[in-house]
Amino acid sequence: KQVFIYEGDNDIAGDRSCKLVLSQLTEIINKIKKANTNTQIVLISVKPSIARWHLKRNYKKLNRKYKNLAKKNPNITYVDVWKPMLNGKQLKPDIFTQDNLHMNAKGYQIWQSVITNYIN
Repeated sequence: KQVFIYEGDNDIAGDRSCKLVLSQLTEIINKIKKANTNTQIVLISVKPSIARWHLKRNYKKLNRKYKNLAKKNPNITYVDVWKPMLNGKQLKPDIFTQDNLHMNAKGYQIWQSVITNYIN
């Protein structure tokens, strides 16, 4: 009934364009829809991280594209985990492991509190 997709974090870090990431995501969505047109797609925004903060402009651009894609399709929902991981415009530093990229339990609690609202 539902598919949650988190896509783009490593792609942007790997120097792939937002356009390419969106194109690949569209292919994935089309395959899901081909199997079942009623499937609800939930797009999880790309998360911010300390290690990749220098890429925030591209991440925010990709998140806007995800949000626009969801607005155009009633079977796609956009979930913003970006804003809850910030204090104003600054990252919450205590939600990451030592590598400053992956989330610790506190980071995943933020995700859980946001994503739970979208589970049918």
